[in-house]
Amino acid sequence: MVNKPRNKHEITDKVEEYCRRNNLAQNTQDKYVTNVKEFLRWYQNNYNQPASKAEQEHIDKFIADGLSGMEKSTKNNYIASLRVLYRYVFGREDLADTMHRLKTEKEKKWGVIHPTEYKELIRTIKNQEIREEEGDLELAVELGFKTGMRPGAICSLKKGDINFVTGRIVVDSKRGEREVLLVKDLQERLKERTRDIEDDEEVFPELNSNKFYYYFKKALRKSGLDSTDRLSPHSLRHGFVMMLVSSDMSLSKVKKLTGHSSVQGLEPYTHIELDEDLEKEMKDILGGIRD
Repeated sequence: MVNKPRNKHEITDKVEEYCRRNNLAQNTQDKYVTNVKEFLRWYQNNYNQPASKAEQEHIDKFIADGLSGMEKSTKNNYIASLRVLYRYVFGREDLADTMHRLKTEKEKKWGVIHPTEYKELIRTIKNQEIREEEGDLELAVELGFKTGMRPGAICSLKKGDINFVTGRIVVDSKRGEREVLLVKDLQERLKERTRDIEDDEEVFPELNSNKFYYYFKKALRKSGLDSTDRLSPHSLRHGFVMMLVSSDMSLSKVKKLTGHSSVQGLEPYTHIELDEDLEKEMKDILGGIRD
């Protein structure tokens, strides 16, 4: 049972405590506290009751009226702040679960798949019956999201391209060879999958770019994630780049890891703001990438 704080200072102290406990970036902590303070002022001016007793219609009104004119990315930051407030400070899981982030126009245009969407897609793939001709779709999807490899490179990947000692994959591209890093869980799964094949054999012989696209979209439909036809296998790469750019990694290092021709090509990703849920998911996924 959550002990509800009695005043605004106790409330913001609890928000700060949550942020520190989950190692959220300092600028994220500052935004959350500022957002919560602003919401509490707005709520006090509009409703004659404690904010802990709010209903969904009150939250909807704050987002529609109190945040009127703001960009969706800014609204998402407020929504994430309110989820922390109601789930972890007020113990209102019922209300926190109704708060969903808004898709920004840039995210729709670029077809970025977010960590939360990726995890839902993986759950769907795990739960559905996979035919033999589909191969290891789950592993192919994980490779795309956790390495930033392009779909064509995944489909043509050979055992000999993988260095299990250094935890790297050599990828051929128009600009020559580059190396991508493997998180430990992918190393182990690739080692198991390639145990009985030769170095010149493909890791995913069942897949080509067209089949990968078809089976990926099929899994998306089953997951209910993509009603606007926004996502494709290449969205996995966009998601990986988004996570790197949104972390503390320098753009020059992101360029090297992802094979972009210039730092300028990463500019669109810099406008995607992380909320609390995305930041935590990102840390879980990127935590295994070695420097």
